[in-house]
Amino acid sequence: MRAVHIGHYLWPLLFAATVPILQPGPPVPAPPATVPPVLRPIGALLDPLESNPSQSVTLRGVVTLVRMYVIYVQDQTGAMAVNFSQPARLAIGDEVELQGRYDRSRSGGELRAFTIRKLWSGSAPVPLSLEPEQAAEGSFRGRLVDTEGRLLKKQLGEGYLRLTLEGAGQIFGANLELSSPVGINSQLAKNLEEDSVLRLVGVCAPTVSSEESVGNAFIVLMRSTDDIRVVVAPPWWNLKHAVWLAFIVIAILSGFFWIRHRSLHLRFQAIVEERSRIAREMHDTLAQGFSGLTYQLEGLARELNTSPQREPVKRHLALALDLVRHCREDAHRSIFALRSLAQREPDLLDLLVGSCSSLRARNDIRILTEREGKQAAIADATLNHLLRIGQEAITNAIQHSNATEVRVLTRFTDSGITLEVRDNGCGFDIARARPVEAGGFGITGMRERCKHIRAEFAIQSDHGAGTTVTVQAPLLRKKGRWRNEEPKHDGHEGLAPESGTVDS
Repeated sequence: MRAVHIGHYLWPLLFAATVPILQPGPPVPAPPATVPPVLRPIGALLDPLESNPSQSVTLRGVVTLVRMYVIYVQDQTGAMAVNFSQPARLAIGDEVELQGRYDRSRSGGELRAFTIRKLWSGSAPVPLSLEPEQAAEGSFRGRLVDTEGRLLKKQLGEGYLRLTLEGAGQIFGANLELSSPVGINSQLAKNLEEDSVLRLVGVCAPTVSSEESVGNAFIVLMRSTDDIRVVVAPPWWNLKHAVWLAFIVIAILSGFFWIRHRSLHLRFQAIVEERSRIAREMHDTLAQGFSGLTYQLEGLARELNTSPQREPVKRHLALALDLVRHCREDAHRSIFALRSLAQREPDLLDLLVGSCSSLRARNDIRILTEREGKQAAIADATLNHLLRIGQEAITNAIQHSNATEVRVLTRFTDSGITLEVRDNGCGFDIARARPVEAGGFGITGMRERCKHIRAEFAIQSDHGAGTTVTVQAPLLRKKGRWRNEEPKHDGHEGLAPESGTVDS
């Protein structure tokens, strides 16, 4: 009983001794608790009245552009760029939730994301249709926009496409990252021509790297080549085309003047050649004939003054008459040849028959023509001399052989032409043919003409067997004029020789 009583009295003493020890001291701080960042709209962070320039935030938005380490997200209040330390594996139109630190002092405000969570997949928002001057104000930075401008310059390289455009007085740029290198000759490069009007869709980024932003009010970051549309093609009339047109006009005028100069030169050369040929004709025929006539008349005058005999006078008169007759015939032949050679497609057989029409009218004689081989164009010099030789042979046959029929043959080969004049007249002794001094001008003139064209001349004649004159000339074509052409196909190749008969 005593023990309990003592304890009863000791308890208050012990309690009083412990009171100072249990009195409250200074507060001890609690361990910090992890508080998640507040979900903020993008427009609130971009508000210039926001007091906190750097803070941890949570954002939600739709992805409008994806690059390697940067994406652009947009909600109903605004848009901004989000940086990552690793490549983002997102697609345009994805709804995402981001946590990170927002820093307004970097590039006008950007979010450095720590975590990203894809909520669901969707479609990109409808771009805002803006004029370039509205986009340059900066109120739509980071937003998906639709604008229009005239292309001033393009740079196409491996992995990128950069455009410089002008619209509403603003110079702005447009960039596109290409997944594969595109060459200069690609269809994309061909469709983008300077001075064309383009419609672009992309993220409006007022602040970009210094290389891209020099001279640009803003930059449109395009997502793919589908964001580029040609509204108006470039006008045809520009400096480049004007220079090309000037070169073409100068080339055409130069060619025209060269052709005209060449044509005048050829015409002048043709006139000179024709005059030279006429001069040779006059010298070879008329001048020689008149010289012989003068010689005979002078001899006749001497005979009249010195000789009382009449036979020498008659002989000189006969030779003078032959010379006058021969000169007149040569004059007619020269005129006919000049007129005939002016035709576009002169035919040797037709010319020979036509030149002897007046002689056939005074004689009962037939002229038969025949052509062998494929007819070809003949040079003027060769044609002229063959015509004159044929005229002389036909005239001799009509006037001196008493023939009833004359056959004229032309034979064409690949390298030459043969003219043959054959009559059924009385013939003559070639060895006793009259020389030039005695009035025999025909055979001598034909031989001289054959020398001019490097032709072979042959004559065969016997008494009672007729006469055959043959000329083989090389087929020389003309140069620089209309007859310098391939032989005309007349449809008789491989057929029997062409022949015709002309009766008086």
